[in-house]
Amino acid sequence: MKVDLPGITNVYASRRLEDRAGDRLASPFSAAMASVQADDGKQRDRVQQTDFGSMTRQEMRDWVNDQIRSGNMTLDESTPFVSMTMKMSVGGFAEVDAATDSERIDFIQRARSGIEGARSRNDDVTAKLLDAALQIMQR
Repeated sequence: MKVDLPGITNVYASRRLEDRAGDRLASPFSAAMASVQADDGKQRDRVQQTDFGSMTRQEMRDWVNDQIRSGNMTLDESTPFVSMTMKMSVGGFAEVDAATDSERIDFIQRARSGIEGARSRNDDVTAKLLDAALQIMQR
């Protein structure tokens, strides 16, 4: 069955013809691809420039959120990073607000300590998660 909607079918058909001829759509596509490739390079540079040896918990959370938004990290991959940013109050009933906590943390060492602790408890799942996080931080 053919549905002919004036203005829509004709515009689509004319664009397809122009696309085949390489006139109008090839240039924007090339520009878009170049932009994506440039952004990908910036994301890799940002990972390499991040100082995981001295960050606040909020800086780590911001970095993780940026990685998720940009598609460089899945929610599953973010789990060990988010876990490392947790800090409970002395009473143990509430988390200390990361936005107001200025303590600088060596997250690389925190991951290594977590791996050792997980192995001592025979918790292979946590050890693997933290090891994957450590690998990301060491890129």
